[in-house]
Amino acid sequence: MTPIHDETDKLALANTASYLSEMKKKRNKRKLILFSLVLTCIIYTIGWFYIAVKIEDKARRELAQIMAQQPATRCENLHMEGFPFRFDIVCESISFSRPDDSISIQAGHLVSGFPVYAPYSLSHYLTGPALVEWPEIVPLELNWSSLQSNTRLTRPVPDRIKLEGQDVAIGLRREPTYSEPFADISELAFSFALEENAIHANGRFAGLTFIKKAFNTQTVPEIDGIADIVIYDAASLMSEKSAPLAERLRGHAGEIKQFLITTNNGAMISLSGPLSFDEEGRASGKLSVRLIEPALLAQTAQNYVPEQGSNISALLFALTAVAGETDGNITLTVDIDKGRIRAGFIPLGRLPAL
Repeated sequence: MTPIHDETDKLALANTASYLSEMKKKRNKRKLILFSLVLTCIIYTIGWFYIAVKIEDKARRELAQIMAQQPATRCENLHMEGFPFRFDIVCESISFSRPDDSISIQAGHLVSGFPVYAPYSLSHYLTGPALVEWPEIVPLELNWSSLQSNTRLTRPVPDRIKLEGQDVAIGLRREPTYSEPFADISELAFSFALEENAIHANGRFAGLTFIKKAFNTQTVPEIDGIADIVIYDAASLMSEKSAPLAERLRGHAGEIKQFLITTNNGAMISLSGPLSFDEEGRASGKLSVRLIEPALLAQTAQNYVPEQGSNISALLFALTAVAGETDGNITLTVDIDKGRIRAGFIPLGRLPAL
């Protein structure tokens, strides 16, 4: 064998050895990466279940404390779900009642939790139907295709809450096993935020339709609404948590930035302006009110409360005489003084004290 062939064979062997060495290093590297991934998954899984057990134990303790004060509170089959990216507390059904106050609420599947990457962003999902009993109202059955809320947790109170519902159906429970359809709402949303020591409350609904049979009428327009309200001095309002909200509003002031009701037949009513409550809960303020197509608004109101038809017609005539415009619409200022409501010289009634 010639020297040239010997050199070639040595070079080939060296290249082969180098190639095999590189392949071995790559295989070892892949094994190390795979091992690290498996180990990370195992550690993460152990950590998730450890935290989930802690959360579930805390939830059970808090539920036991609530049940000690309100024995008729129930969260059936409380357990944890959401692995691997969420921590969710689940109740198969929930219920709450205070028989002495004629209050009872029952609802379906509740999921409440947060994503692993955002522990201060709490979300809730509730399935229907919900059976609601409240003092001085007809027992209700509520149902929906989607109902969820989101809360941003801060101390001492959450600074942002959002609630959204889709395809909400409202029924009147005339009998324990039967509910009479009353109204449907295609979209419903509410938000609450704390900003610069003021509470900003915003709400909207779309597609509110009352069932014709419920009002014995053939004309039921679709109604949309928007509300934007600000309450000042939030710190003092939130400090007295033991008192009912109505009582805590005493001595506070706010502003209706926008309150708008529209119907699909072109009618609209809007109002805005400042409003305050004295220490006895009596309201005072000055509101700007505008009625678009007031005749249609009156007709709609008469369809819903026909027994007030003559009073509605008389009120429309008086408002048109005082504040009617050439296009038939009405713009006026409504004064509220310690609960007494007036539009110019026309008394409109009295607001009950809080």
